[in-house]
Amino acid sequence: MLRKTSQIGIILCALILVVSLAFIGCTKKEDAAASGTLKGKSIIIANWWTNWNVDTYEPANEEESRQLDWRKKIQSDNGFTMYEEEISGWDDYLQLITNYILSGNKKYSAYYVGADWAMSLFRQGLLAPLPSDVVKVSGQEPSAARQQTGYGAAMANMFTFGGNQYAMVINRENESWQTVLVLFNKRLLREAGIDPETPYNMQRDGTWTWDAFLDMVRRTTRDNNNDGITDVYGLASDDDGDVFSAFVYSNGANLITFDNSGRAVNSSNTPAYLEALQFFNDLYTNGYMMPKPTDAQWAWNFYNFVDGGTAFFIGQEWFKGMAGDMQDDYGSVLMPKGPRASNYRVSFTDNVMVVPSIFSAAEVEDILKAIDLWNVPMSDDYLAGHYGVYRDRRAVEETVAMTRDSRYITYRNYMLIPGVNDIYKEFIAAWHEHTGNPAQLIERFAPRYNAAIDSFNR
Repeated sequence: MLRKTSQIGIILCALILVVSLAFIGCTKKEDAAASGTLKGKSIIIANWWTNWNVDTYEPANEEESRQLDWRKKIQSDNGFTMYEEEISGWDDYLQLITNYILSGNKKYSAYYVGADWAMSLFRQGLLAPLPSDVVKVSGQEPSAARQQTGYGAAMANMFTFGGNQYAMVINRENESWQTVLVLFNKRLLREAGIDPETPYNMQRDGTWTWDAFLDMVRRTTRDNNNDGITDVYGLASDDDGDVFSAFVYSNGANLITFDNSGRAVNSSNTPAYLEALQFFNDLYTNGYMMPKPTDAQWAWNFYNFVDGGTAFFIGQEWFKGMAGDMQDDYGSVLMPKGPRASNYRVSFTDNVMVVPSIFSAAEVEDILKAIDLWNVPMSDDYLAGHYGVYRDRRAVEETVAMTRDSRYITYRNYMLIPGVNDIYKEFIAAWHEHTGNPAQLIERFAPRYNAAIDSFNR
């Protein structure tokens, strides 16, 4: 009996081995078939800021060298070509890609776009749904160790309609350097009797508030030669709306909110929003905020900060990449807390990637597979790329780290409503000319905001 059982066991083991080998062989065939779908394909990703081609790219460090080697390898192993192309500047980009899609031009497989542009394209029916069963395009953490591209969940949720996702953020969310931060000139703080470490220390201790900020801009605003003309201001006034909106969000307010049914609501008349506008306006009327020059050029407020004309600059994080020639040392902190905020709160928007609706479902799958291979991170240290831009470690290890913490960030959701961003910029332009109660300006623009919101809600 034992001998017979042993024979049966041997036969069963043999059968299991055969089945296992067959399964392994089948899996390998499936893997080969999956990778084989890219063979002969040309995948081009369009953007408005850079070109990235394995034939011309020159790495600047070890991580970039590894990325170049990886991208060469995936193309060689899978028999396809892929690169990123700057197809125009910012001003012409949206119209250009809209024309490409409407004309059925498939030269570009996917486009980087701003979130508001993506929403506009979606509402025109120009975006393809992104199947998550092919590539997990939402809520996946990036991992160099696992050779795994990451995909953000927050933006994916915002662009999910009827169970389909229409836009994605590659790797970490909030990595497009569009968080609005505060830069400060350490020399000017020191000359005003303020220890340059104070903003960092207050941020760490939870005491970095509007009142603390007001005290610093007051002390750094100076007439150095007593001629009645201010030589150094605390900060510069707004240019494109980032400064005012930074105070709005730091006070726990929003221009646009969404109710429980997902409908957009104009929230510019709430107490927290009006309080932010009043504080912002008081900085100007009290002389702490440099007025916008009549001949102001783009980013005038940033370049004035770089030249030492203001102690503070409030703007999007990507400005730090333009501060390399600044002679004075500078630091960076989050926006100070407003009186209605329970914690620090900074706003961001992300560029998203979309695939045009002119591609078939099978073509979309191939495009997503290529994108997934192309964007595998080369390092799990997401802070590493910031050290070469900032002047001190605290800006990276404290401030930048906090901007990747969901407790402190909120999305500039008004960017999702087509037309609202343009109205908001007109609001800021009108503010520069307005002399009455700032709340009157809110009332003046409310009908236009409401019209855009009503159109979105329909």
